[in-house]
Amino acid sequence: MNRSFFKFSVPSITGIAALLLTSVSLGITPKITSTFSGRVVDVEGNPVAEVPLTMKPIKLINGYAVAANGDFPIFPVDKSDEAGHFFITHAMSGPVQLIASSSTPQESQKSYELLSMKIGTITVYPTVLSHTKGIKLLIEPGTQLENVKITVRPRTRYRGLVVSKDGTLFKNAQINLHERREYNNGMTITTQTKDSPTRTNSEGYFVRYVDEPNFEVASYKVAVKCQGLSASSEFTLKSGEQREDLVFTLQETSMSMRGRIVFEDGTALPKAMFVLDVRSASSDKNSLHHSSREPVTDYAGYFIEYLPQPGVYVASVEYQGLSATSKFTVKFRDEREEVVFTLNDTPIWDMMGLMAPTDPNMIGVWIGAPNGSSYKSIRCSSWQDAQTKALAEGAQLVSINDKAEQAWLVEHFGFHSNWIGLTYSVEADEWQWNSGEPVAYTNWMRSQPEHTEAESYGSMGGNLRGQWRAHGQLEGGDSSESSPRAAILEKRLVGKAPLGNK
Repeated sequence: MNRSFFKFSVPSITGIAALLLTSVSLGITPKITSTFSGRVVDVEGNPVAEVPLTMKPIKLINGYAVAANGDFPIFPVDKSDEAGHFFITHAMSGPVQLIASSSTPQESQKSYELLSMKIGTITVYPTVLSHTKGIKLLIEPGTQLENVKITVRPRTRYRGLVVSKDGTLFKNAQINLHERREYNNGMTITTQTKDSPTRTNSEGYFVRYVDEPNFEVASYKVAVKCQGLSASSEFTLKSGEQREDLVFTLQETSMSMRGRIVFEDGTALPKAMFVLDVRSASSDKNSLHHSSREPVTDYAGYFIEYLPQPGVYVASVEYQGLSATSKFTVKFRDEREEVVFTLNDTPIWDMMGLMAPTDPNMIGVWIGAPNGSSYKSIRCSSWQDAQTKALAEGAQLVSINDKAEQAWLVEHFGFHSNWIGLTYSVEADEWQWNSGEPVAYTNWMRSQPEHTEAESYGSMGGNLRGQWRAHGQLEGGDSSESSPRAAILEKRLVGKAPLGNK
C-alpha cells in the first residue's frame, strides 16, 4: 500500500500532458472512458508478445490503496501482439493498479513482473517488484495515454511433465511436490524446504512459480509423488528464467516408512505439522539419503516417508520442543508397517552417536560464513577441554547472536550435540557468552535451563532445531555420560556481521 499515485489527466493527448505525484481522496468513482496504448518490451528493448495487461480497481482508505476485493469488475485485459503493441480502448479511470498478468491466472498462462512504465521522458517504477503489485495509477476520465513503454520480465518458474515409465501422461492428477531450494543473492545462501499438493493439467504438466525477491540463482531438488510412484530431479534457475524441459518419469516406490507420532501417555498427534528428518545410516556412500521437511500427520497420527533404496535409516521427529528418534531397516520391496515415535523432552540421542559427530568432513575443518566468522567442530572430553583447544587456536567457543546464525550452524554441522560458549555466572545470576558479548538471543529447549547453580555450561543440538541445553560437570571437571563430546569453535577474521534472515 502506498499513499502516492501517478495522476494522468487531459483528454486527447499523444504523449503525456501531465504527470503529477499526488495523494488522492475517497470520492473517485471508476469510469470506463479512457484509452491506454503503447508497447511491451523486455529489459533489452525487444518486443514481448502475449503479455496480459490487467487494470485492477483500488479502494482508497485514508489515502492508502486497498484491493477492491471484487467490488468492481476487473477489466479490461489486453494482450500485446507480436510486435509488443497493445491498445486498451476502454481503460478504467480512477485509482487502478496495472499488472502484467491475468487477474485469475492459470498455470498454463504466461505471467510477468512489471519492471517499469515510461511515458514521454518520465519513467515510473513499482513500489515493490511483484507480479501482483504492479504500478498504481490515478487516471482521470477522458485521458488518452499513448506511446506508453512497459518493460517486463517473465516470472521465474519451472514446468514439469509427469509421465509413467511407459510414457503415459498423468493428466489432471493430484500430485505432491517436495522442494528443497537454495537461493543465492550474491551475498548469502538461504535454504528452504516445502511440501505442497498440486495438480497436473490436461496435458500432464504442472507449473511452479518462484517469487523469492532479490536472488540471482536458485538450486532445486524436486521430488514428485503420485499414487505410490515417485521421481526426482535436480536443476538450477536463474532469476527471470523459465525452465520448460523438466520431465518426471514416475516409477514404483516399493519402500517406505509408515510412522506414527504419539505422546508419552500414548495419545496420538492428530492433524499437526511437525519437523521430520530422515537420514541414511548405511556406510555405503551410494546409498546416502537425507530428507528434511515439515509434513502433517493424519487424524490417527500417521505419516508416510518414501525411501529410495533398501538400507538402514534414522528418522527423527520434533513437535513444539518435544522430540523422538528411531532407527530401522528397510529391505527391498518391503514396506515398513509402522515406526512409533514417542515424543518427550529429551535430546535426540540415537544409536549413530549424535553425541559426537563421526563424519570426518565435519571435524576439524574451518568453514567461512558470510558474517565474517569461521567455524569448525572439534572432538573434546569436556567443556573445559573444548575451551582449552579453542584458545590454543586463537579462537573461542561459538557465541550465537541471532536466529540466522543458529540456523546456519545447524545447516552446516547438523543436529549433533556441541558445546557452545555459554556459561552461567552465579555472581551476576545470568547466562553469559565467554566472548563477552551480550546474550541478545536464546534458543533453549522447553524447561531448560532447570537448575542454574548445578548446570553452568551450555550446549546446542541433540534435536532438529539445534536447541540449547544446560549441563553440569562432575568433580574434577569431567563430563557426565549425557554431556557432549564435541564443540563448535568460532574465529573472527573480520568484524562479525548479522547473517540475515533464514
